[in-house]
Formats: sequence, structure tokens, C-alpha cells
Amino acid sequence: MTTDTIDPGFEANFINERFADMQRNNPAEAVIVQGIMDALDYQKAVIRNELQLRNMLLALGGQLVRRSEGSLPRLQGWLAQFVKDGALTSDQAMSFMHQAEAIQS
Repeated sequence: MTTDTIDPGFEANFINERFADMQRNNPAEAVIVQGIMDALDYQKAVIRNELQLRNMLLALGGQLVRRSEGSLPRLQGWLAQFVKDGALTSDQAMSFMHQAEAIQS
């Protein structure tokens, strides 16, 4: 029988490598992702596992990089959820959304 446990050190290194790659290749999107990661109150976010949350934020950043259809509404939805949870202020969420819209235009 297998378990779904991942070594947290391995996962943290993997996330750090993905983020470093984003910083090198897509710095504008990396700034947004880093800003959200720095501003979030991880204790109040609906996803309480910090590594899972960071991985999800990188995935949202990746969607912005690829200009995926629906990437801005998905980001806006998560920012709204973070505001609802008290993990971000509405001003912070609005600022991140404006940054994302600016790089998408």
C-alpha cells in the first residue's frame, strides 16, 4: 500500500526551484507571486498547508505566464477568497490584480 506523503524538504526544494525558474524567465509574474506569498497570513488562508499554498500560487503564476484562458479570473477568485479569509487585505488583493492585469495587456 502506498501513502500520499511527500517529504516536506523535497517539496520545499521543488517549489524553490520552480520559483527560481519563474524569476529567471518571467520576472513580472514572479514579482506578483512573491508579493502574494510575502503578504499572505498563512494561518488564515483556507489552505493551511504552506507548501501546498505556495505550490498553488506558483501554478496560478504559471497560468499568467502562459496567458491561459481564465487565468485572471482564477487569480481574482483566489485573491477574493484570501480577503474573505482575512489572509489578505482588499487593498493588497486589488494591487496584485492590477499588477496581473498590467502584464496581461
